Amino acid sequence: MWSENVDDWIELVKNSLDSSDPLFEKEIYVSGVHESKTLLIVDNDTDNNFAIVSVERKKNSKDCTCLTVELIHSIEKLATKIEQDHKQWLKQWA
Repeated sequence: MWSENVDDWIELVKNSLDSSDPLFEKEIYVSGVHESKTLLIVDNDTDNNFAIVSVERKKNSKDCTCLTVELIHSIEKLATKIEQDHKQWLKQWA
């Protein structure tokens, strides 16, 4: 994630989460973008955990919808998930 883009991603996520989403109105930081999917890694500073968040463009609109697809409760579990996902992504080129 390029640091000059972080504020825009944070604003996009915060403004497009549904009130029932676990990240709604939390202090967040977008720390990563998936290599090939429209997914973000979000640090939830309020609850001291992490989330994988999907980003989807609304039909017939330039607006996006964000949705937490997974909560991760430790940095170790996040690191394992990233490593496994990266290995899976690399397999397509082997």
